[in-house]
This record gives sequence, C-alpha cells and structure tokens, in this order.
Amino acid sequence: MNQLIFIGGMSRSGANMLGNILDSHPEIACGPDTGIIDEISYLYLSLVNSFRSGRLTQYTSEEDIRNAIATMIRGIYAPYGAKKGKRIVVDRTPNNIWSFAILGDILPEAKFIHLIRDGRDVACSQRDVGDRLRKAGHDVEGSRDATLRSIYHCAAVWAETVRFGWDTCGPASQLAADNRSFTTFYENIVMSPESQVRNLCDFIGVPFSMAMLNPERYPHDLNIDNIWTMGEVMEGSISMFSAGRWIDHLSLTDRIMFYAKGHVGLRITGYDESVDWLFRGMNMPVERAAQALEDARTTLLGMAEGAKQATPVASESSPARLTIEQIINTPVVDGSVLGKPLPEIDALLRSAQQAGRTFVG
Repeated sequence: MNQLIFIGGMSRSGANMLGNILDSHPEIACGPDTGIIDEISYLYLSLVNSFRSGRLTQYTSEEDIRNAIATMIRGIYAPYGAKKGKRIVVDRTPNNIWSFAILGDILPEAKFIHLIRDGRDVACSQRDVGDRLRKAGHDVEGSRDATLRSIYHCAAVWAETVRFGWDTCGPASQLAADNRSFTTFYENIVMSPESQVRNLCDFIGVPFSMAMLNPERYPHDLNIDNIWTMGEVMEGSISMFSAGRWIDHLSLTDRIMFYAKGHVGLRITGYDESVDWLFRGMNMPVERAAQALEDARTTLLGMAEGAKQATPVASESSPARLTIEQIINTPVVDGSVLGKPLPEIDALLRSAQQAGRTFVG
C-alpha cells in the first residue's frame, strides 16, 4: 500500500512548486492536481448522513462506508505510484485543505502538508490569472470565482482558508500532535530551501535528497494550461523573486481593500500584526494617502450596497466549494467592512497630518 501525502492551502500559494520539489525525491511521486478529493469527501459525508438518518442501516455500517471510501481513494493513487516506481504518492490540489480532517479519519496512514503563502502575494497572483483569462476571452467579471476579480474577496477567502487550515492541522491541532500534519510557508521554502526541505523529509519519513533542491532538472507531470499553470513551472527553479512582490504591485487602495478582509489572516499567520504594512515601500503625500482611503471606502460601500440581498450559493457537490462560496457571497455589511480596520487607518493618517509629516511610508 502506498503512503499518501496531501498538500493543501489557498490557490496560488506554491503547491506546484512544492509538488515538484517532492516529486524530485527518489521515493516520492507527485502528479498533477486531481481536484477529486472534495468530491469524494462530499460522497463520504452524504453516505454517513444517510446512514445516520436510518436509510442505510439495513445495508451497511459507518465502518464499512469508511473502509469502502478508503479503498477507493487508495485505488485511485496506487497505480500512479506503481507506474513511477515510487512508494509515496502526493496529491498537490490546494482545495484538499478543506478535506484534511475527513481524510485523516478515513485514511489513518495519510499525512498532510498545509502550505501558506502571504495573502498579499496570493492576491497579486490571482489578479494575474484573471488578466490571462480576460486575454483568452473569458468573462472574469461574471465568473463564480470572485477571487479572480476582487482583491477584497480574494483576501476574504485567503483569510478563511489559512484560519481553517491553522485550526485543522496547525501546531495546536490533533493532526499535528499525531505527527500527521506539517505547516510550512512559501517564503521559508524559497528563502531557506534546504532547511525547509530537510524538515519536510523528516516529517514524511524519507532521507533528504539533494535532487529536491533542483526540481527544474527533472520531468514532472503537470496540467499546463498557461492560465492557471504556466509552462515555466516545469523549468522553474526554487526562486525567492515572487516573495513580497505585493510591495511593488499593490496600490494603497488595493492594500486597504485587502486589509478590510485579510488582516485577520495576516495576524494568525504572523505576516503582519499591525496596520503599518499598508505604507511599506511607499512615499506619497498624506493627502494622496487619504484619497486612496476614500477611494477604498467608496468601493467597499458600493460592494456592501450590492451585496445586501446576496445569499450563500448552495453546494452542488462539495463541502469545499460550499465553504468558499459562502465566504464570497456572505452579505457585506458596514460593520464588517468599515468597522475596525478602516478607522485604524483613519487614525494613522490623522496622526501623520497632525505631526506635520509630508509623506507616509
């Protein structure tokens, strides 16, 4: 039986990079993302709920349901491990994060890697995907995936994803206590690859391989569509150049939009605990900064007005999609959008003006 490893986290957090690193190990095979785990989780939960309601009690038991789903999951991945001649198989699909707890119950041998990336860089990357989709003729504005067209919604989903992952498999979780989960940060991997990869190998239970530090030297199975997954991912080495790109790519208005929903995630994960990051790398008159705040406030109020009648979209097939759609479609109310975060920024600008500062940053 293959050892199974599941990577999970927010989309655009480096799952392809991490998958290629692991795939370069002589004992580990990581194929393209499958997108099937949330579907299987939904099936499992549906069967368990049917059993508990009494509809399946004459046919089966919860244990039999669990064993049947476990056999199905193992049967999906085992042929790939055999084809590659490797005993460990990794699924790199980011959405796996929403099913870690379920998988942990179904597959006692499985291990889980929660990959976290700075949400501000995630927002930049999501916007890049949206731009590529527009160039390809897709209606991004009408897309169900609002994270592609709105930094605000991207921040909301990112913050909820890292919070959920932190609770499910973070340092204080039961999965971590059982040595079944490992939390790592994109920035740590690209800035200190050897130490981070050694830690990952210790967690998985394999010896460290120098090959993992040069994944670009080896072929990998990826779904290349040049929109979500670019061809250069195949040849790309571990690089720190994408870490912190938000400093040059997010305007002050963009940053305030992100902060309105994403500040909780930044604090949970330790990226930034104060509001000061909003002006990092900037050099502008206080008046211009105040105008950026008003622009963000106007946009957020418009979103609040437009979302008053919004209701969560019912899930068609998956608990993961239900969670994300609820986050995106939750009505935007003045209290949540314009409550604590923006007054903090107001106060910061007022103190700058009172001190007679010409520039902020």
